[in-house]
Amino acid sequence: MNALWPLFADEVARSVPRIAAALDALAIQSGNVSARIALQQETTKLRSAMRVLGEPGLDTLLQPLADASADPQMQRAALARLSALLQNEPPAQAGKPPAAPTSTRGGAVDASLEALFASEVEHQSIEITRQLLALEAAPEHLEPIRPLLRAVHSIKGAARAVGLPKVVALTHTLEDRLAQMAKGQSAVAGEFIDLALRGLDAIRLRARGENPAADATLAELRDALAETGTMVNSGVAPVAATAVSTGDDSNSDDDPVLRVRLKPDQPPDQPGEYRERGKPSPRQLCPAATKAAPATHRSPSPVRRNPAT
Repeated sequence: MNALWPLFADEVARSVPRIAAALDALAIQSGNVSARIALQQETTKLRSAMRVLGEPGLDTLLQPLADASADPQMQRAALARLSALLQNEPPAQAGKPPAAPTSTRGGAVDASLEALFASEVEHQSIEITRQLLALEAAPEHLEPIRPLLRAVHSIKGAARAVGLPKVVALTHTLEDRLAQMAKGQSAVAGEFIDLALRGLDAIRLRARGENPAADATLAELRDALAETGTMVNSGVAPVAATAVSTGDDSNSDDDPVLRVRLKPDQPPDQPGEYRERGKPSPRQLCPAATKAAPATHRSPSPVRRNPAT
């Protein structure tokens, strides 16, 4: 069995019910935008997983599903074949010896898997940055947490597939912090946003092989994120936030927001500064308030009345 097959099967098991729900919604209303977006998201994730697995031929299963306007019967048949993959590994993989990836401490991971991991990180980094900015700008609205969890989970799965335990540990801790916020157990703090962006920088540099001390940096950021969760739980009341939607339409913008990194050469151990082009930082919009001296209110002098004569 391919060593990566169990990870791929887990991804398929998560996607199949979501695809089925999207197809049901499209059967009721063919122009359902949310269902179309959900279908596109799930098929895109599975295509990425198939590339990591090394089975691009399986992509033919997804072609009817990726096209929301395809014949419904063909879509249902494709979904049934996709579900059948959970029972047995494809024959093309059955004769291959297991190729378990090794730790990257000595650079022993297969180069093709490293390239796929780097591609997945770059793809998911766009979504993570976008949603972190949205969460920072409006911490009382928690809708960005759901797409954040999906993107972080995708990186974690890819990191586990190529044998990067430090990346897995960091993304797992990040998932824990986001889950706490979604449940109202933690407040969205600026320190968390900074650490998350720094962690994303470190993961990207590790994926590119540009930071020799990447493992140490990832471990430090993981510990810092864990401590941030402890501090938030112990000292800050949960925010009264809007409930996180359970649908898959929280990431429905077709046009991605253009962002620029103000300091592209900044090392990952410094807080990253991300901006939307033409807009100031959320912190510039909300500068630290200074305590003003309390206004002195003088009560009016009582009216003196002359005693009656």
